[in-house]
Amino acid sequence: MIDLDKSETRILVVDDEESLRLTFQMFLGREGYGPVVTASTFEEAMALIEQQTFDLIISDIVMEGASGIDLLRRVRELGLECPMVMVTGYPNINTASEAVRLGAFDYLAKPVKKADLLRTARMALQQYGLWKEKERLTEEKERYQQYLETIFRSVRDMIITVDHDLRVVQMNDQAKNWAATYMPHLAIGADLEEVAGAFAVFASDVQKVMDCREAVSEHRIEVNLEDGAHVVFRLSAAPLESQHDKGFLGVVLVFRDVSRLEDLEKRGKRTYFHRLAGVSRAMQTVYTLIENVGQ
Repeated sequence: MIDLDKSETRILVVDDEESLRLTFQMFLGREGYGPVVTASTFEEAMALIEQQTFDLIISDIVMEGASGIDLLRRVRELGLECPMVMVTGYPNINTASEAVRLGAFDYLAKPVKKADLLRTARMALQQYGLWKEKERLTEEKERYQQYLETIFRSVRDMIITVDHDLRVVQMNDQAKNWAATYMPHLAIGADLEEVAGAFAVFASDVQKVMDCREAVSEHRIEVNLEDGAHVVFRLSAAPLESQHDKGFLGVVLVFRDVSRLEDLEKRGKRTYFHRLAGVSRAMQTVYTLIENVGQ
């Protein structure tokens, strides 16, 4: 149940009978709701609605000029979701059905008892509070999803997400561009195991995560393609879990092509120095130290 801060609950009471307006305003105010403002006509009510936001509108149906049903209709045309409670001294099945059709929260017959008014107001405001909370959570979720999608698109690494059945669920732009060259059958909806081909290690790492529900640390792989090309990757995989219940959704695969980088590194490496030989990083450091000592 939503806890309401009654002192920050804006309520509009619309009725052409001053005594009723003041009575409703008094009942609601003494209950702690506020501010509670009043209007005697459709026009006055619309002027207030256009100037400020209300959490609840209570309106008589039968008024001079435009009716409470007209007000309800106009409020809904404006896209406002605040609950409206309709009041009438002449209960009528047609007006009641029209009020329900237009989304009125409830329908009270005069004379309205204080207990009925307060109970209906409380229920209407609680429902409105639940709706606002749902909208807030939906908006927050959409904002978070947009944030993730922005990151997903901007990361330079190739990212692929796979479900329980090893079907590709998502691919970022980098992965799509890479797949167009090396794995043309890799696409959203494809079975990773079926299209992996020379890149069977992708499906293998995904299966490891599926089996143990633990990440596969980044590691280096080399692949020789049918056309004679040689590619080198840094590859890692991790479980994809739900934010709410930590349920297992699938696997996210992250990899990057380091073929060109390693090729450039090899070109700049010494294979020997005097009587020493080797191309490892450690040997490169030794060569540099010896060279610096000689200087």
